[in-house]
Amino acid sequence: MTTEITRRDFLKASGSLLVTVGATGAMQSAFVEEAAAQAATFASPSPETFSSWLTIGKDGKILVFSGKVDHGQGLGTAFRQIVAEELDVPLSRVAILFGDTVLTANQGGARGSTGIRAGGKPIRNIAAEARRVLVSAGAARFGVPFEAMTAQNGVVFVTADPAKRVTYEDLIAVGALTGKLTWNKAIGNDWHGRKR
Repeated sequence: MTTEITRRDFLKASGSLLVTVGATGAMQSAFVEEAAAQAATFASPSPETFSSWLTIGKDGKILVFSGKVDHGQGLGTAFRQIVAEELDVPLSRVAILFGDTVLTANQGGARGSTGIRAGGKPIRNIAAEARRVLVSAGAARFGVPFEAMTAQNGVVFVTADPAKRVTYEDLIAVGALTGKLTWNKAIGNDWHGRKR
């Protein structure tokens, strides 16, 4: 079935189309406002918690959360090496989750070398702090000073008595990494002297 439309009918229809577009714009505006209100209640990962940066599973594998993304700069390998070195675990035990805006802290952009320069610092800091907290928890468990402990290959043990040992995952199971972190409010990139 075909219908002929005159120019007058077309212009009338166009006029109503413009009204429709205006109404759609108003509906979109309401939608944006509603979405913004919902976003305001969304709790993004806090840079002040260990779980926003890394987790240690029951199998001893370490998952690191990075707000950066790897565009071929080799961040995956570099971040895994940083974490493996700081926590003294094999590289094979470390995996990285990049750029998931629900699961990772906002670390600013990911241009060029900023991935390592700006993104590597908090990754190294969190891994080093995790090691310190895990060794402290091991020392408390065995009733010895921090200095009497060694961490090696994901195990914390009393240096003078290696039979007194506990794995990272066992320490995690009893809440070793549940405390708050001191955050310097400067996780993102420093562009033109401004922290984001």
